[in-house]
Amino acid sequence: MTSNTTSVIATDHISTQAASSTSTEGSVRDELASVSQSVGTVQSNERTKSQSQLSTASDATSSVEEMQPKKDTWASRTFAPGSSFTATIAVVKATLGGAILSNTYEMAIGGYVSAIVLLMVFAVLNVLSLDMIVKTVEKTGKRSYATIIEYLYGRKILYVFQIAMVVFCLGSSASYLVTVVDSLAPLFNQLTINEPHAWYHIMLTSRYYLSLIMLGIVMYPICLVKSLGSLRYLTIVSILGMFWLAIVAFYLLGTYGMAADFKYGQAYAPINWIDCLEGVTTYIFGYCNQANMPEIYMEMNPRSPKKLRWVAIWSAIVSTAVYFAIAIPFLLVFGPDSQSSVLLNMADYLPQGDVVVIIGFIWMAISFIGTYPFMIYPVRVAVVNTFEPKRADFWGVVAVTFAVVISYLIDIALPDVSILMGIVGAISGSILCFIAPGYFCISTSKSKKFFAPENWLYAAFVILGCITLVGGTAISVYEILQFAEGS
Repeated sequence: MTSNTTSVIATDHISTQAASSTSTEGSVRDELASVSQSVGTVQSNERTKSQSQLSTASDATSSVEEMQPKKDTWASRTFAPGSSFTATIAVVKATLGGAILSNTYEMAIGGYVSAIVLLMVFAVLNVLSLDMIVKTVEKTGKRSYATIIEYLYGRKILYVFQIAMVVFCLGSSASYLVTVVDSLAPLFNQLTINEPHAWYHIMLTSRYYLSLIMLGIVMYPICLVKSLGSLRYLTIVSILGMFWLAIVAFYLLGTYGMAADFKYGQAYAPINWIDCLEGVTTYIFGYCNQANMPEIYMEMNPRSPKKLRWVAIWSAIVSTAVYFAIAIPFLLVFGPDSQSSVLLNMADYLPQGDVVVIIGFIWMAISFIGTYPFMIYPVRVAVVNTFEPKRADFWGVVAVTFAVVISYLIDIALPDVSILMGIVGAISGSILCFIAPGYFCISTSKSKKFFAPENWLYAAFVILGCITLVGGTAISVYEILQFAEGS
């Protein structure tokens, strides 16, 4: 763009000079015509012709430069908005979240071989689920999850979907707030460890106060932005922080080795089957990215179900690889002592002043601070789109404030990442990942019958979603009661 602009400016300057010179020569030619008409005419014609050729050549060069297309390079195609690569990154960003912290715990209590198999199974189911949503987008022409539901089932069912979405967002935001406090409290504890009774030590290490401080100073203000696009750089930092956690996992394994009490007998058999089933809902949460898929697909250019299928496959591969790269090394290091969040185990290495671990804590805090607004923003959108108030901006702020307060209350009442993700995965994940996509395809099929042979896969998804919804919710409630008794 800069070179083209420079060419135009230069051309205009040359053209102006040519026109000025031609006009001057005309006047001189008239004055000297009576003295030496033939000589003056010849000289004038030659100079006019020269200037005209120069102007014409400059105009032609400028036109060619302006019309010349930008270079089509591999980088420009790969990183262009709407490309398959950028779509894959968007899906990976929507997938990776708090599950990276609790998968280690689920492997420890549920048998790590069975956990690895379950993660791969849910990765495949995620690809199939995204494919179902894209088929529905193609058939209905609707551009979002909510508009698809309203188009197929009416506004009343849309309200049910909005409730599921709000539950998902509130539970996720609460788990992210828990993670931020779990990241910062150990650091502040080390900084003020010599003054355990000082007011600032209490403020910076107590979940009650530290959560309020982080919400009031940082997290609530950034939730009030009108567009999430303004947080895109913070999002990139958040994703990189998750990759850094994988580096920390391998670093600890290489530095300290396997846990002395690591039990190979847990490879296949879980400690108890309730904990194993709890892991299922956590894995559902780990692959819950369906709500964003219609928008991501519509932004692809060119787009097709086949292209999106490969996007879904690659995003599932990358996300699963990240989950494994974090969970397995941490499992080998922590063994049966793995806690509901790997941050709780990592805190044991802070007194040693390990820089890699310290950076990991700081980056995790930044990562989930940056992810938190993405869970609050849909609540505002749901409220505004559902009730359509006259003062949309005002009620949007009210919705954000309400969501932030609820996330704080959940953070205080249930500061366990694993349980939070389990119940969110059971309730909202089952609906968003299995029940809704399956019903979408049944409703847009030729027969529109649940048990039609052509709809066997879609019906299986709905049935699986109902099982995880009922069973997972019951197990999550049981885990909450156990947590309440223990506390």
